[in-house]
Amino acid sequence: MFLSSVQQKLCKRLDYLLRFLITSLLPLSSITFLHYLQLLITFAFVLCNKFLDILDIKCQPENDCNSRTTLKQSVRKKKEREMLFFRINLQGYPHRARTVWLRFKRDILPCGTLRHRIWNQDPRCDMSGCREQRADKMHFIFQCSPKYIAWQTVLKQHTSKACWTDEDLHSILSFHPPPFSIKPQFNITIPQLLACCLLGIVAANTSLYLHHYTQSTGDIIHTIQQEINKVIAQNNSLPA
Repeated sequence: MFLSSVQQKLCKRLDYLLRFLITSLLPLSSITFLHYLQLLITFAFVLCNKFLDILDIKCQPENDCNSRTTLKQSVRKKKEREMLFFRINLQGYPHRARTVWLRFKRDILPCGTLRHRIWNQDPRCDMSGCREQRADKMHFIFQCSPKYIAWQTVLKQHTSKACWTDEDLHSILSFHPPPFSIKPQFNITIPQLLACCLLGIVAANTSLYLHHYTQSTGDIIHTIQQEINKVIAQNNSLPA
């Protein structure tokens, strides 16, 4: 009965995705259609993995009850910690920034290594002039040259930390980021600043995949600065 009920739920969700694809995506252009199709397939892939994990846990022998309980508690605590961070630091900020952060934490960003694992595509970075052979999520968000320079420029300009190493950048979206503060002349919080940076990265990735245009460092910094100016203006308009 358990296997049957889980299979039914999985089929219903996949059926919903198919209906959504047919009704909403077909009128779009071919490039936009393929982009959203890849995102939906990625979601279906993650859903199937969750289904297999459930089957694996349920098929363990009874004497493994303690280990199963420990595993479930560990998974639950991890999700609770993620959602706590989400509610405290990201609630009320642009949906695109929250989505990128959650995908980053769950390793489902459409980077080169993920596309290679799912669709057997070339894992190299698609940015023009980039020679990275295996573009993982760190490269996708931080290490590609225009994005890396943009992160460094914006963080050094707005924070008290003068030197940002690769390790600092890689941990800035984690639960244990490097210690730093916002310079007093900027009326913006740390989560807001990171959200603005992520929006700039999202704009660069969208430009690449939908329009096949590689944004320069200046383009990315300009987008981030626009978002920062909007947030600061909004914060200044709020009563003290």
